[in-house]
Amino acid sequence: MCLILEDHDGDEIQDVLAQLQEHLVKLEDATTEVAEEPKLGGELMLSEKMNRLQLKQKLRELTRAPKQLSNYDKARAALIQYLQDVFDKYLRHPSSVPFYELFFFNNLSIRQVLLGSHRSAIHTALNNPSYYFHCDCCKLTDDGRISASMPDISILYKLHLEYGKLINLYDWLQAFVTIVDPYIDSGEEDAENRPVSPEVHARFIQGVADLEFLGFIKSYKRKTHVVRLTWGG
Repeated sequence: MCLILEDHDGDEIQDVLAQLQEHLVKLEDATTEVAEEPKLGGELMLSEKMNRLQLKQKLRELTRAPKQLSNYDKARAALIQYLQDVFDKYLRHPSSVPFYELFFFNNLSIRQVLLGSHRSAIHTALNNPSYYFHCDCCKLTDDGRISASMPDISILYKLHLEYGKLINLYDWLQAFVTIVDPYIDSGEEDAENRPVSPEVHARFIQGVADLEFLGFIKSYKRKTHVVRLTWGG
């Protein structure tokens, strides 16, 4: 919250500080005093005989009676009123400052342009990197396709969309290897037992760490799995 002070003299500020200190002292003194219990109309409540109608009427009168304030309530109200008077005197409305529209606005379209939709932008960047790169190597005719030329984090992101709540890291790694290093995929049995190069393994770990940093996944109690946190585009 931005508070803008008008021009003022040092003596005025010292006077405000002195008044505040005085109000605070009164407030502290009031907290140490034992509050007297307000009188609740003893003459009304101690009637020996009272029918139902009379009781209802006297209770209504009791609720309408002004509440007796304690010394603490009075000191607090005085402090609040003094602060209100000080703010009204020394603070200016932000709209009186040049270019205040840069910081204070209520137009929804302006807010969307200035703040934007972070999740939508991140999803677009990961799902279709060519939208921001303006390159042909990552350009896709179908959003469901995955190209090996895409960044590793984009490949892992699109693969993780195909899983449910829990993602098996080994299956995720094998799917990643199939895309980024397809030349060794000579058969189904070989694909299951093929060794993963340290470079591809490091790229996979880095991509998973980036997705966790962005909030798409988190670790699970079983080290072989991670939990998916986001759903939908």
